[in-house]
Amino acid sequence: MKSRILMGMLFMFFVDFLFAGEIFDFDSGKSNLDLSNYLDVKTPSITKEEPVCQKQLYKINENREIIEVKPSKSYLDEKGNRVNEHYFFPQEKVMWAIRCKNTSGQLWTAKETYGHAYGSGGHYHFDPPAPPLLITNPRTDSTIPSDSSFLSKPSPVNFPQMMPNTTYYYWEKMPEFSTLITEYFEWLGGCSGSQTDYLYVAVPGLIQLSTGTNYTLWGETENHPYNHFGTKKLINTIIEIANEYKSYFPNSKAIYINDMSLPWGGLFDINSDWKTPHTLHRCGNQVDVRKIMIPEENRRKFIEIICKKTGFLLYEFNPPHYHIDINQNEPSYCKPVKIEDKDNYIQCCKGNNIDENVIEQCIR
Repeated sequence: MKSRILMGMLFMFFVDFLFAGEIFDFDSGKSNLDLSNYLDVKTPSITKEEPVCQKQLYKINENREIIEVKPSKSYLDEKGNRVNEHYFFPQEKVMWAIRCKNTSGQLWTAKETYGHAYGSGGHYHFDPPAPPLLITNPRTDSTIPSDSSFLSKPSPVNFPQMMPNTTYYYWEKMPEFSTLITEYFEWLGGCSGSQTDYLYVAVPGLIQLSTGTNYTLWGETENHPYNHFGTKKLINTIIEIANEYKSYFPNSKAIYINDMSLPWGGLFDINSDWKTPHTLHRCGNQVDVRKIMIPEENRRKFIEIICKKTGFLLYEFNPPHYHIDINQNEPSYCKPVKIEDKDNYIQCCKGNNIDENVIEQCIR
């Protein structure tokens, strides 16, 4: 009897954690999501019969082919329902194939309840709440849909009636921002069952810039308390720039490192509203340096150091800061703002040298 009570309490705790208000406590702390460090996969129960309820994931490969993707981790919960974990890049499009097998010919439907984990991706805010997911209506055609086919659908998503023993397909577009989404899918009518999918939306491979002697970390906020994540290349470049600058100006203050990327990358919504205008700092390859903390007489040398190491330095007028980008060959999702936008930016480098035509504007 005591064991049953204990099991019941543990199950209720899990349900409360998973679906309370559709907001979950997922404090990622200062460590980044390690996409290669999975826990041991639990062994699913072995059944001789094919499952009655099916939901499978498909992605688009580099050849624009639709291919099935197995979960990164998969197991059965205490009720025998499937639990899967998947990892996606922000704005990635994926396809779900759903099916209900029965011999009675009874129609079936489904409901999907989803929510975002609080704190995941580095977002410690839910006012306003995260926008609804972009999902297409189910259909028997598995071709890649147009962007206009994706509809904003709040949770829960109620599916129409569908025929048994027929595979239906619907597409989902991951958000611009990184997050952990929990999707609870229920078969209703001709089939009965459920499946839980944890969708990790993240830019992999980002690590945190730790404190250093020749630079100061700056810009953390209550809603984005961890804003200094980047690729290893960016972090090494920052340290090299800071050390070289200090070697020229040993009596000057350390440079102030402002925004890089959030722990899982993705849209850095500086207004905490899940939107731009902050279009940069998504993939850990860009960093802002506070201009005001660099004395005017030191700025030419500072710009010279940046141009020599990266060949790319934007001076942004409002608020005034220097924006450094170390890689111009990233996917379109990660690309920086166009340098033709002269109302807000000036490109201070010309190749790996200072652009003498604009240097005075970059310094002032």
